[in-house]
Amino acid sequence: MGKHSGTMTWLALALAGVVLSGGEGLETRVNQRQGTDSSGCAAPKARLATLVDADQRKSSTLQLKDLLRFLDSVPDDPEDCVHSEVRGRVGVLERTLVTLRVAGKSLHPQKVLHCDAINPDTERCEGPELDDTPLVDERSLTSPPQMLPRNATTAKLEIAPMYRAEIVGVYAGERGSLQDGRPPVRIPHQENILQLSKVNSMTGPMLIVIMHGDDSLKFRKFVWAF
Repeated sequence: MGKHSGTMTWLALALAGVVLSGGEGLETRVNQRQGTDSSGCAAPKARLATLVDADQRKSSTLQLKDLLRFLDSVPDDPEDCVHSEVRGRVGVLERTLVTLRVAGKSLHPQKVLHCDAINPDTERCEGPELDDTPLVDERSLTSPPQMLPRNATTAKLEIAPMYRAEIVGVYAGERGSLQDGRPPVRIPHQENILQLSKVNSMTGPMLIVIMHGDDSLKFRKFVWAF
């Protein structure tokens, strides 16, 4: 009896060890799976991918509207799961919706920045995006470079009809001085017609158009480098 009792005890302990070991492995796997999804990024990223795929054949203005609506549906994004990507996609679309017409040429901005507010002293962008106005991709300056005709005295800013944004101010500055932190100078304009005399006198000028949209991204800085 004692011998069988000892054997049974040993078997019970062994089986218990197997069960505990297997249970621990299962718990570990569950925890690992939960850890993979704990960031909460999977769902909004999947929604964004679906939206982008569905919008491929839509016009730029409709794509923009859908992206802004999506952005408003994810107001809290502490881990930046989708906000930066959406703002980047919005900027790419906006570059096609605003055009500078000068001496028969159509010039699109090299970059668009989104701002919660504009500093009134420096005209710098305030918000989640870094204001790197003077820093333009060198390839956009050389292949081929956008040239501002020296004999042009005015330019017209053309805004796509469905793009709802208004001009707040027009500015210009030399790339070097902007990199040194000096604020740009105001450029006279009447409605969408810009006066270029100050721009033509600059070396390496950058033209900056600040606009305000009726959406959660608020202000935009459209930047042309010449």
